[in-house]
Amino acid sequence: MKKTKVVIVITACMFLFGCSLSDNNRVVFDSAAFDRARAAWEAQGITCYTFDIVMIPGGRDYRVIVRNGEAVNAELLWSTEENIDVEETLRSLVFSDVPAFFDWIESIYNASLGWNIERGTTFHLRVEYNADYHFPESMSTSWRDRRTRRPMVGGVNSTGISNFRPAEK
Repeated sequence: MKKTKVVIVITACMFLFGCSLSDNNRVVFDSAAFDRARAAWEAQGITCYTFDIVMIPGGRDYRVIVRNGEAVNAELLWSTEENIDVEETLRSLVFSDVPAFFDWIESIYNASLGWNIERGTTFHLRVEYNADYHFPESMSTSWRDRRTRRPMVGGVNSTGISNFRPAEK
């Protein structure tokens, strides 16, 4: 009887450990929290606001003005480059408003599900949400060794929104 319990416990541990490291679990992302935050953002109906885009690593930070749900201006705050055309920049931004940031994060997640990720490696897509307005304050991606959980070559990339200010009504 005692031997049977030990075998059951060992089998259960192997099953649980095996499932947590299965080939289907190479992408780490909290999609439920993402869906809740997006729904909460949309429920507020905020369509006029200003925010800064911060990219690390990167070479540019921008202040974006959104009116009636559309980005109407992007001001370069900092750049490692000179002579930046702000109009061209506005057209080429990865995201130019909060809904587009949600869409971009979702597209990274969906794309990652189709990647051929090496055994022993996980892709982490981490999003932190603003407590008041529920938009993604920061999004970071990293490749990690499953055993050590440390970032691998390529490090961590991060993009976020700072200085969010809804327009006064």
